[in-house]
Amino acid sequence: MFQLKKKYYYLLRLILDLLGITIAYFVALLLTIFLLKYNHAFISIQPVYFASLLIWYISSKVFYLYNDITLVSFSQEVVSLIKVTIYHILLLVFLLFIFKLQDIFRGFIIIYGFLLFSIIVIEKYLYRVVHAKTRKNNENIKATLVVGNKNIANFLNGSNLSNNNLNLNILGILNDDDDGKNGYKLLGSIHSIHQILKELTIDQVLVCLPIDEEDKIDYVVSACEQAGILVSILTSPTNQFGIGTKRVTNYANIPILFFKNYPLDDFENQLFKRFFDIIFSFLVIIFVFTWLFPIVFILIKLTSKGPVFFNQYRWGINNQKIKCYKFRTMYIGSNEVATDGTYMPAKKDDQRITTIGKFLRITSIDEMPQFFNVLIGSMSVVGPRPHPIPLNIESQEQIHNYLLRHLVKPGISGWAQVNGNRGEVKIMSEMQDRVNFDIWYIENWTLWLDIQIIFQTIINLIKGDEKAF
Repeated sequence: MFQLKKKYYYLLRLILDLLGITIAYFVALLLTIFLLKYNHAFISIQPVYFASLLIWYISSKVFYLYNDITLVSFSQEVVSLIKVTIYHILLLVFLLFIFKLQDIFRGFIIIYGFLLFSIIVIEKYLYRVVHAKTRKNNENIKATLVVGNKNIANFLNGSNLSNNNLNLNILGILNDDDDGKNGYKLLGSIHSIHQILKELTIDQVLVCLPIDEEDKIDYVVSACEQAGILVSILTSPTNQFGIGTKRVTNYANIPILFFKNYPLDDFENQLFKRFFDIIFSFLVIIFVFTWLFPIVFILIKLTSKGPVFFNQYRWGINNQKIKCYKFRTMYIGSNEVATDGTYMPAKKDDQRITTIGKFLRITSIDEMPQFFNVLIGSMSVVGPRPHPIPLNIESQEQIHNYLLRHLVKPGISGWAQVNGNRGEVKIMSEMQDRVNFDIWYIENWTLWLDIQIIFQTIINLIKGDEKAF
């Protein structure tokens, strides 16, 4: 069986459930017609079917039915399924009253509810069986670093964290008080986490410190955020966190606190944003780029020698290199990196910029080819602006939480840019402000926010931006 990417597991589970609903719905409908002799039911009840699919989707979101199955037992999933089914049936009954089908709903709902629960339970059990086999592939293993105390072995072994079904590869632990006999490799003290995160390839960090050791927890969280690595807090069931703004869920039968819960972590939000990117970029390419490109092509060729496009590698999502497309605005041979390796951004009246290049930069027309980046999926219409790699390397050591801006795809325009944080960075505090804007965008993303940023970008272009050069 081919190996599905993890981010598509949720979509597969949803599709399987919707298929189960379809089977249960129409089998119940046929039984209602032939057993209860409601011959008009097949025609009159059809609108309710489509509504039932939407109801299931809403119900599953309310009760977190599609949490990662490696983190919950089958019995826990069944309990969630019972809640979803009851909620689903109650809303469906309400719809039947609206459609004035109360004369047939009693028999139909009883048969449908029984079939629905039975089919979905069997489907979810079979899915777990198949999923467990596919997880044997090493591609699914998460390289995990544990930060904990001297009782870490008892803590891990007392939960399901040591269960192979979780596919956790615990590389070792960081601990200030350890006798070396806990069964796990001691990698160093807690304050060595910065160095460990640089030396090892780590997917996630699990913090198993007592809740009263807030200073150590804050230190670990800060180090992980600076490195752009997922960090989660695990505690015993008797020590619940009282932090209302954080998301608490179950991880291997023990509570877990996710310090960051970004909207774009949800598959639906990723899907909505991607659809919007495809549609918007396609329309821009068809209705703007097709007639603008010949004009820009001729102007660039007439004013300087060299290619029309300037392609540069930058960091995209998760620090992966992407080729960023732009119209060339500088003379051939111009360097953006000094001999000492520092980045030299474009400045006002920069002699490296061509005559037409100045106009392209002021109007941001030089960024137009990046809509092709959006169309192929390496960028988004809205997101943190991708910085040149030398600038990333310089900034990640000096700017707090700098790498968090790479948790999402870079954008052609962003929240920082429409708030005046664009162009040359003269002092590090300006870069910190830009990163703070980017992180706020990531934490507060909505599709409406993207639309707002696009409109504000257009307004800024019309008004003119003094930092555009």
